Amino acid sequence: MPSAEPEVSVVCSTYNRGKRLAAMLTALEQQTLGCDRFEVVVVNDGSTDDTQDVLEKWAANSPLAFLDQYVANLREYRAIAIDVGDQDGLKADTGTLHDMMDLYGIANTFELYQGTHTSKVADRFQNHVLPFFSKSLCFDAKCQ
Repeated sequence: MPSAEPEVSVVCSTYNRGKRLAAMLTALEQQTLGCDRFEVVVVNDGSTDDTQDVLEKWAANSPLAFLDQYVANLREYRAIAIDVGDQDGLKADTGTLHDMMDLYGIANTFELYQGTHTSKVADRFQNHVLPFFSKSLCFDAKCQ
């Protein structure tokens, strides 16, 4: 996986604070600094509540954390399209995902549109999603 030294390290120790830890991790995901520019280190001091489950769920659901495990599989896709709103909380991480896919040589397209992920849903579906599938899907044996 391509790596660079993070600019910021967030270090947190925790003991039986699963709910507070989940809130902190969610807040970190929503801040504006790109996830490629910081790292999160959590030291779990033997918690007996759901702290470990919170950490495992957070790590498992991070697309950037597992991208390098699936490079070969992702290269097999005929097309990958990524889009995100310029006012969306997912903007930084989505841009980083696109950049990392480019670094790995995984063909993909990236579009930044005005608004959030709920802006102009009908228009985006009709003018972007359906044409993408129309161009990219193939049900013929010759496409395999």
